[in-house]
Amino acid sequence: MKGKITIIFCIYLLLSFVGCGANEEDRPTENTTEYMVLLGEDSSIVEKVSDVDVLVIDAAYFCKEEIASLKDKNIGKVYTYLNIGSIENFRSFYEDYENYILGDYENWPEEKWIDVSQPEWQEFIINESKELAQKGIDGFFIDNVDVFYLYPNDEIYNGLVDILSGIKGANKPVYLNGGDCFVRKYIESGDKRVIFDGVNQECVYTTYDFTNDRFLKNSEENRYYFTEYLDMLVENGYVVYVLEYATDSKIRSKSYSYSMEHNYICYVSDNIELLMNNN
Repeated sequence: MKGKITIIFCIYLLLSFVGCGANEEDRPTENTTEYMVLLGEDSSIVEKVSDVDVLVIDAAYFCKEEIASLKDKNIGKVYTYLNIGSIENFRSFYEDYENYILGDYENWPEEKWIDVSQPEWQEFIINESKELAQKGIDGFFIDNVDVFYLYPNDEIYNGLVDILSGIKGANKPVYLNGGDCFVRKYIESGDKRVIFDGVNQECVYTTYDFTNDRFLKNSEENRYYFTEYLDMLVENGYVVYVLEYATDSKIRSKSYSYSMEHNYICYVSDNIELLMNNN
């Protein structure tokens, strides 16, 4: 999922995770389920998952009743994935907007970057967010604002701001998956509008080698870059989630502890499809 994820916002969760005097025994183990991202799963998980504080799903594949059923199983918050910066060829609306495609998406052949400056695309995404909100979701997990990294011009930047402003009009929390270049520019701009409440960053302590299909520890250089960036966000009052990928138990455990050291809320998946963990 180059960047697809879930989130929960609970005061007690923040107090325990953000270093406010939490005892060692109160901190999550490598099997913690407080924050879980299951973007690869469909509505069949209603029968499989429970007792999760924050669950991120793709609510396009769930009905209102199924989302209500998740909450009945002690799931505190249900956030939905929403892709605003690219378009996938398996979506029903693909042909309606393929003329706005900007280019290929590396490692994800079914996906293309899209021109977010186009009013038709902006209107579609904002309307889509309203429809998802009517299903009873608690907030949005926004993917692919990284389109600004690939196409760093004012039209793309302003298009993202317009879309996020429209989504935030639903008065629900908005979290950006990735998008460090956009986020830095927005903060540096001094814009006082709240168009997102936090971020989720994939692959801080870990990384995934697409060429050889294997999970690895991230390089110190990459880890330092993302840590410096995320620490800056924490200091500025944003909530930070981290999505890692690992199968090795020691690396999984270290991913959680590294996140806690820096006041991030972490989930570790054992597969890049973001299906339920096997361990």
